[in-house]
Amino acid sequence: MPSLAWEQRPELRRPVLVAGFEGWNDAASAASEAAAWLTRQFGATKMASMDPEEHFDFQSARPTVELVDGVTRDLTWPANEFFAVPVDARDIVVLRGIEPNLRWPSFLDFARQGRGFLPTWPCPLSCTATSPIW
Repeated sequence: MPSLAWEQRPELRRPVLVAGFEGWNDAASAASEAAAWLTRQFGATKMASMDPEEHFDFQSARPTVELVDGVTRDLTWPANEFFAVPVDARDIVVLRGIEPNLRWPSFLDFARQGRGFLPTWPCPLSCTATSPIW
């Protein structure tokens, strides 16, 4: 099971998860930009980041290197980060990052259960859903 690096553990009010993955299925960056907009618009608090080791093929999602004068200055690994977004009477937990390449079922279980910060039931997000999410 992957691990989380916690920064803060805010008290969440009836949280719901919204995930915006970058990658081949992020048409025109719609999902990743929507997730980024939520975190900017509503004053999100970064809660945690997920260890990428178990879920990424680093040949597909490579780290980026920043070079200054031909010298490596920074190495950034693909990451998934969780943000708490306060909206009205409920909080949104926004998951931003790279779509996993490996072990999708365990990734989804981990993200959904969130080791205690999310409910353990899936949340329908289509306009035809009969289960209310608010």
